[in-house]
Amino acid sequence: MKFLQMIEEYEAGPWRRLRTGDRYSRMARRILELQGDEVDPVALTEQLRAEGLKAATVNKYLTVLDGMDFKVKYLSPDKVNHRVFSEAELEALDTRVRAMPTEKWGIYQALYAILRDTGCRGISELSRMDWGEVDWDGSTFVLRSFKGRRDTPWKRIVPLSGTAWDALAWLFHNGYALEFSPDRWNYFWRQVRLDKGMRPYDLRHTFCTRLLTLGVDPTTVMQIMGHTNLQQTLEYHHQTEDALSVA
Repeated sequence: MKFLQMIEEYEAGPWRRLRTGDRYSRMARRILELQGDEVDPVALTEQLRAEGLKAATVNKYLTVLDGMDFKVKYLSPDKVNHRVFSEAELEALDTRVRAMPTEKWGIYQALYAILRDTGCRGISELSRMDWGEVDWDGSTFVLRSFKGRRDTPWKRIVPLSGTAWDALAWLFHNGYALEFSPDRWNYFWRQVRLDKGMRPYDLRHTFCTRLLTLGVDPTTVMQIMGHTNLQQTLEYHHQTEDALSVA
């Protein structure tokens, strides 16, 4: 059966009933543009990689083919070299964040401060926090779900620096729900980052490295970070030329 005919049958059948059906259809038709009616998953993978697509994105195309009964070989995730920000970089980031108009970006200025000083995995993790589990006097809050462990009763107690406490209190007293728009956050980050290589998740690596460099016990850091083993924590301690130097 020709690939175009397969697409039309899936559009009229299984994809029509799926929330992601429109996306599958768009991706399948993109594959059709690249390969025509004779689809070779291996050749498609090479074409998409040549366009500069990441492994995760290529795998989404392969998932479409997999669902259409093609035999595919998924790619291993691209290795990400996380970065640790220097003190100068953090100061420059802080300056750029403060320069954003608060009336429009206040919620994301606060979010940046919390992520910078708590090591949270990002807005998806922070959005699962409950205001009722903030200990304002003790300067901590609780996260009850870990990455990959959402159904376990474990909890992570996160200490708040003065800056993070102020940011969280500002959100609370202004009546903000902990629901953040990924698109708005990504736009905000693009405005404040110093270069394209800076990623929000690097704030977490920077936070962990700072604690370990300051001599905080690795087991304590493991608990603060929400890691499941000590080795994971030690892998976050980046000994690079750009690593923080804390006296």
